[in-house]
Amino acid sequence: MVARSFGIIASTVGVMIVSTEEDGDPMQAMNRGFYVTAILATIGFGIATYIMLDRYWITFFSAGVIGIVTSVLFGFITDYYTSYGYRPVKEIAEASQTGAGTNIITGFGVGLETTWLPVIVI
Repeated sequence: MVARSFGIIASTVGVMIVSTEEDGDPMQAMNRGFYVTAILATIGFGIATYIMLDRYWITFFSAGVIGIVTSVLFGFITDYYTSYGYRPVKEIAEASQTGAGTNIITGFGVGLETTWLPVIVI
């Protein structure tokens, strides 16, 4: 509960960080909030494990850091496959111009492609 309490505090700070200009990129603001949250959660989890788990803290802290790094990598993967600036979305948008059938086939193909990176990360 103590470790998750630090996570809640980190999430609250991360939400307060998310803001952008009227013409700014919303994804950049969301990513900034996510990274701040991940860093603060890591620091808080490190403090909690160090204080509460004595000489075994590094083992539990390492497990927590692996989880946080995994979530950050999943964020990168999700951004790649869903953001308008990268190949998968551009490919689906281009296929949309020739008709519904090619759009469905391209979208299905990209959907099948999205599974291998999370498997590698896990």
